[in-house]
Amino acid sequence: MSTIYCVTPEGVQLGLFDGTVPEVPYVVVEEMPEQFDQLWLFPGWSESPSQLRAVELQWQTEEMATIANQLLAIEEEAEDALPGTRKQWLNYRTDVRLWHEAPDFPDQTKRPVRPE
Repeated sequence: MSTIYCVTPEGVQLGLFDGTVPEVPYVVVEEMPEQFDQLWLFPGWSESPSQLRAVELQWQTEEMATIANQLLAIEEEAEDALPGTRKQWLNYRTDVRLWHEAPDFPDQTKRPVRPE
Protein backbone atom coordinates (compact mmCIF):
# COMPACT_ATOMS: atom_id res chain seq x y z
CA MET A 1 0.00 0.00 0.00
CA SER A 2 1.24 3.50 -0.72
CA THR A 3 1.48 6.39 1.69
CA ILE A 4 -1.89 7.90 2.55
CA TYR A 5 -2.89 10.96 4.54
CA CYS A 6 -5.79 10.45 6.95
CA VAL A 7 -8.17 12.56 9.01
CA THR A 8 -10.95 11.63 11.41
CA PRO A 9 -14.57 12.06 10.27
CA GLU A 10 -14.46 15.37 12.20
CA GLY A 11 -11.52 16.57 10.10
CA VAL A 12 -8.76 16.20 12.71
CA GLN A 13 -5.43 15.13 11.25
CA LEU A 14 -4.24 11.62 11.96
CA GLY A 15 -1.15 11.89 9.79
CA LEU A 16 0.64 9.89 7.14
CA PHE A 17 0.38 6.13 6.98
CA ASP A 18 2.61 3.94 4.86
CA GLY A 19 1.27 0.42 4.41
CA THR A 20 -0.93 0.50 7.52
CA VAL A 21 -4.20 2.18 8.34
CA PRO A 22 -5.31 3.86 11.56
CA GLU A 23 -7.25 1.84 14.13
CA VAL A 24 -9.93 4.54 14.35
CA PRO A 25 -12.49 5.69 11.76
CA TYR A 26 -10.70 7.74 9.10
CA VAL A 27 -11.05 9.47 5.75
CA VAL A 28 -8.25 9.56 3.19
CA VAL A 29 -7.40 13.01 1.84
CA GLU A 30 -5.14 13.75 -1.10
CA GLU A 31 -3.34 16.81 0.16
CA MET A 32 -1.38 17.68 3.25
CA PRO A 33 -2.04 20.83 5.28
CA GLU A 34 0.52 23.59 5.67
CA GLN A 35 0.16 23.67 9.46
CA PHE A 36 -0.35 20.91 12.03
CA ASP A 37 -3.50 22.43 13.53
CA GLN A 38 -5.62 22.82 10.41
CA LEU A 39 -8.87 20.87 10.12
CA TRP A 40 -10.09 19.15 6.96
CA LEU A 41 -13.38 20.82 5.97
CA PHE A 42 -14.52 18.29 3.36
CA PRO A 43 -13.04 19.54 1.03
CA GLY A 44 -10.10 21.78 1.83
CA TRP A 45 -8.21 22.76 4.97
CA SER A 46 -9.28 25.34 7.52
CA GLU A 47 -7.08 28.25 8.45
CA SER A 48 -4.42 27.45 11.02
CA PRO A 49 -5.31 28.83 14.47
CA SER A 50 -1.62 28.99 15.42
CA GLN A 51 -0.78 30.89 12.25
CA LEU A 52 -3.65 33.35 12.83
CA ARG A 53 -2.38 33.96 16.39
CA ALA A 54 1.16 34.56 15.10
CA VAL A 55 -0.09 37.14 12.59
CA GLU A 56 -2.03 38.98 15.28
CA LEU A 57 0.85 38.95 17.76
CA GLN A 58 3.09 40.44 15.06
CA TRP A 59 0.46 43.13 14.36
CA GLN A 60 0.24 43.83 18.10
CA THR A 61 4.03 44.31 18.36
CA GLU A 62 4.13 46.61 15.33
CA GLU A 63 1.11 48.58 16.50
CA MET A 64 2.65 49.15 19.95
CA ALA A 65 5.67 50.73 18.22
CA THR A 66 3.36 52.94 16.13
CA ILE A 67 1.52 54.02 19.28
CA ALA A 68 4.78 54.91 21.01
CA ASN A 69 5.82 57.04 18.03
CA GLN A 70 2.39 58.67 17.91
CA LEU A 71 2.48 59.59 21.59
CA LEU A 72 5.90 61.19 21.02
CA ALA A 73 4.55 63.08 18.01
CA ILE A 74 1.63 64.39 20.09
CA GLU A 75 3.97 65.40 22.92
CA GLU A 76 6.25 67.22 20.48
CA GLU A 77 3.27 68.71 18.61
CA ALA A 78 4.68 67.29 15.38
CA GLU A 79 2.92 68.16 12.13
CA ASP A 80 2.87 64.52 11.03
CA ALA A 81 0.90 63.33 14.09
CA LEU A 82 -2.05 61.12 13.30
CA PRO A 83 -5.62 62.09 14.31
CA GLY A 84 -6.68 61.58 17.90
CA THR A 85 -5.92 63.01 21.31
CA ARG A 86 -3.28 61.82 23.73
CA LYS A 87 -6.01 60.28 25.92
CA GLN A 88 -7.50 58.41 22.94
CA TRP A 89 -4.08 57.02 22.02
CA LEU A 90 -3.42 55.96 25.63
CA ASN A 91 -6.76 54.12 25.71
CA TYR A 92 -5.97 52.53 22.37
CA ARG A 93 -2.56 51.44 23.69
CA THR A 94 -4.30 49.64 26.55
CA ASP A 95 -6.67 47.91 24.11
CA VAL A 96 -3.79 46.84 21.85
CA ARG A 97 -1.69 45.64 24.79
CA LEU A 98 -4.56 43.41 25.94
CA TRP A 99 -5.60 42.29 22.44
CA HIS A 100 -4.13 38.80 22.86
CA GLU A 101 -6.41 38.29 25.89
CA ALA A 102 -9.60 39.50 24.19
CA PRO A 103 -12.39 36.97 23.55
CA ASP A 104 -12.31 37.75 19.80
CA PHE A 105 -8.54 37.22 19.44
CA PRO A 106 -7.21 36.35 16.81
CA ASP A 107 -10.06 37.58 14.57
CA GLN A 108 -8.37 40.48 12.81
CA THR A 109 -11.75 42.01 11.93
CA LYS A 110 -12.20 42.61 15.69
CA ARG A 111 -8.84 44.31 16.30
CA PRO A 112 -8.84 47.50 18.39
CA VAL A 113 -9.46 50.54 16.18
CA ARG A 114 -7.07 53.50 16.03
CA PRO A 115 -8.36 56.89 17.11
CA GLU A 116 -9.87 58.94 14.31
